[in-house]
Amino acid sequence: MKGPGKRRRNGPNLVPTVMIMTAGMTFLGLVLMLASIPWITEPGRVSVPISNVEPATSTINAVASLGEDGALTVFIGVSVDRGNTADPVVEIVMPAHQMSAPVNLISAGPGAFEARTILPMVGDWEVRIHSGSELTRLLVRW
Repeated sequence: MKGPGKRRRNGPNLVPTVMIMTAGMTFLGLVLMLASIPWITEPGRVSVPISNVEPATSTINAVASLGEDGALTVFIGVSVDRGNTADPVVEIVMPAHQMSAPVNLISAGPGAFEARTILPMVGDWEVRIHSGSELTRLLVRW
Protein backbone atom coordinates (compact mmCIF):
# COMPACT_ATOMS: atom_id res chain seq x y z
CA MET A 1 0.00 0.00 0.00
CA LYS A 2 1.06 3.46 -0.81
CA GLY A 3 1.02 6.21 1.72
CA PRO A 4 -1.02 9.41 1.39
CA GLY A 5 1.81 11.46 -0.20
CA LYS A 6 2.89 8.94 -2.82
CA ARG A 7 1.48 8.57 -6.30
CA ARG A 8 1.43 5.46 -8.33
CA ARG A 9 3.47 5.69 -11.56
CA ASN A 10 1.98 3.85 -14.54
CA GLY A 11 5.13 3.59 -16.64
CA PRO A 12 7.91 5.61 -18.20
CA ASN A 13 7.11 9.15 -19.26
CA LEU A 14 6.91 9.15 -23.08
CA VAL A 15 6.59 12.92 -23.58
CA PRO A 16 10.34 13.57 -24.07
CA THR A 17 10.60 10.67 -26.52
CA VAL A 18 7.65 11.93 -28.57
CA MET A 19 9.09 15.46 -28.59
CA ILE A 20 12.48 14.23 -29.78
CA MET A 21 10.90 12.11 -32.53
CA THR A 22 8.71 15.03 -33.67
CA ALA A 23 11.67 17.42 -33.77
CA GLY A 24 13.76 14.87 -35.68
CA MET A 25 11.07 14.21 -38.27
CA THR A 26 10.49 17.96 -38.70
CA PHE A 27 14.21 18.51 -39.26
CA LEU A 28 14.38 15.64 -41.75
CA GLY A 29 11.37 17.00 -43.64
CA LEU A 30 12.93 20.47 -43.79
CA VAL A 31 16.22 19.09 -45.12
CA LEU A 32 14.43 17.06 -47.80
CA MET A 33 12.32 20.06 -48.85
CA LEU A 34 15.40 22.26 -49.18
CA ALA A 35 17.24 19.56 -51.12
CA SER A 36 14.39 19.30 -53.63
CA ILE A 37 14.22 23.02 -54.48
CA PRO A 38 16.31 22.74 -57.71
CA TRP A 39 13.93 20.04 -59.00
CA ILE A 40 10.85 22.05 -58.08
CA THR A 41 11.97 25.30 -59.73
CA GLU A 42 13.00 23.66 -63.01
CA PRO A 43 11.82 20.03 -63.00
CA GLY A 44 13.84 17.87 -65.30
CA ARG A 45 15.03 20.80 -67.39
CA VAL A 46 18.38 20.32 -69.03
CA SER A 47 20.03 23.05 -71.01
CA VAL A 48 23.55 22.15 -72.02
CA PRO A 49 25.27 23.66 -75.04
CA ILE A 50 27.66 21.32 -76.79
CA SER A 51 30.41 22.03 -79.25
CA ASN A 52 32.92 19.20 -79.45
CA VAL A 53 33.66 18.41 -83.06
CA GLU A 54 36.78 19.19 -85.04
CA PRO A 55 36.55 22.96 -85.57
CA ALA A 56 38.15 22.79 -89.00
CA THR A 57 35.56 20.44 -90.49
CA SER A 58 32.22 20.79 -88.74
CA THR A 59 30.47 22.00 -85.61
CA ILE A 60 27.47 20.58 -83.80
CA ASN A 61 25.64 22.69 -81.22
CA ALA A 62 22.83 21.07 -79.25
CA VAL A 63 20.52 22.24 -76.48
CA ALA A 64 18.03 19.89 -74.80
CA SER A 65 14.80 20.76 -73.03
CA LEU A 66 12.97 18.13 -70.97
CA GLY A 67 9.42 18.62 -69.68
CA GLU A 68 7.81 17.11 -66.60
CA ASP A 69 5.96 14.55 -68.73
CA GLY A 70 9.16 13.24 -70.35
CA ALA A 71 8.77 15.25 -73.57
CA LEU A 72 12.33 15.78 -74.80
CA THR A 73 13.14 18.41 -77.41
CA VAL A 74 16.69 18.78 -78.74
CA PHE A 75 17.59 21.82 -80.83
CA ILE A 76 20.53 21.04 -83.11
CA GLY A 77 22.68 23.37 -85.16
CA VAL A 78 25.04 21.74 -87.67
CA SER A 79 27.52 23.64 -89.77
CA VAL A 80 30.15 22.31 -92.12
CA ASP A 81 32.93 24.19 -93.92
CA ARG A 82 32.12 25.71 -97.31
CA GLY A 83 28.49 26.31 -96.35
CA ASN A 84 27.41 22.70 -96.81
CA THR A 85 25.20 21.34 -94.05
CA ALA A 86 24.77 17.66 -93.40
CA ASP A 87 21.54 16.22 -92.00
CA PRO A 88 22.32 14.70 -88.61
CA VAL A 89 21.23 11.28 -87.42
CA VAL A 90 19.82 11.45 -83.88
CA GLU A 91 19.55 8.48 -81.53
CA ILE A 92 18.12 8.66 -78.01
CA VAL A 93 19.18 5.69 -75.91
CA MET A 94 19.24 4.56 -72.30
CA PRO A 95 22.48 2.54 -72.11
CA ALA A 96 21.78 1.11 -68.64
CA HIS A 97 18.62 -0.66 -69.86
CA GLN A 98 19.52 -1.06 -73.55
CA MET A 99 16.44 0.98 -74.50
CA SER A 100 15.91 3.54 -77.22
CA ALA A 101 13.22 6.09 -77.95
CA PRO A 102 11.91 6.87 -81.45
CA VAL A 103 12.96 10.31 -82.69
CA ASN A 104 11.02 12.71 -84.88
CA LEU A 105 13.62 14.93 -86.62
CA ILE A 106 12.33 18.14 -88.19
CA SER A 107 14.35 20.55 -90.31
CA ALA A 108 13.99 24.07 -88.93
CA GLY A 109 16.05 25.81 -91.62
CA PRO A 110 19.53 25.51 -93.15
CA GLY A 111 21.66 23.66 -90.62
CA ALA A 112 18.97 23.85 -87.91
CA PHE A 113 17.07 20.80 -86.73
CA GLU A 114 14.66 19.89 -83.96
CA ALA A 115 14.45 16.35 -82.58
CA ARG A 116 11.42 15.41 -80.45
CA THR A 117 10.46 12.34 -78.50
CA ILE A 118 8.67 11.16 -75.36
CA LEU A 119 10.97 9.29 -72.98
CA PRO A 120 9.27 6.05 -71.88
CA MET A 121 10.81 5.91 -68.39
CA VAL A 122 12.72 7.93 -65.82
CA GLY A 123 16.49 7.56 -65.81
CA ASP A 124 19.73 8.62 -67.48
CA TRP A 125 19.33 9.05 -71.24
CA GLU A 126 21.93 9.77 -73.88
CA VAL A 127 21.28 11.76 -77.05
CA ARG A 128 23.72 10.77 -79.81
CA ILE A 129 24.01 13.13 -82.76
CA HIS A 130 25.88 11.83 -85.82
CA SER A 131 26.86 14.27 -88.54
CA GLY A 132 29.07 12.69 -91.16
CA SER A 133 31.85 10.95 -89.25
CA GLU A 134 31.39 13.14 -86.16
CA LEU A 135 29.57 12.02 -83.01
CA THR A 136 28.29 14.28 -80.23
CA ARG A 137 26.77 12.97 -77.01
CA LEU A 138 24.40 14.81 -74.71
CA LEU A 139 23.46 13.31 -71.34
CA VAL A 140 19.91 13.91 -70.10
CA ARG A 141 18.67 12.92 -66.63
CA TRP A 142 14.93 12.58 -66.05
